[in-house]
Amino acid sequence: ENMEGTIYDSSAMRLMEKTDEVKIAEQAVKDAWTMNWGAAVQANTEEEFNAAWTALQNALTTAGIDKLEKAMSENYKRNMEKINK
Repeated sequence: ENMEGTIYDSSAMRLMEKTDEVKIAEQAVKDAWTMNWGAAVQANTEEEFNAAWTALQNALTTAGIDKLEKAMSENYKRNMEKINK
């Protein structure tokens, strides 16, 4: 009873059909994240963190995170249209 209304269906967010371009961007983003995240969380000073955070953001942008985000957003909208029919 106290959980009523708190369970959400996230199936609309799954990106099942991917173009080769999206697959490449997805892998590149994962690689960029893996390679750069550790430096940000292990930074000893604010300056080190800011430099690592900027490097992480630049790496994700170069990897194609914008393409991946666009594909995921379009996919979500299509799936929600299907669910709401």
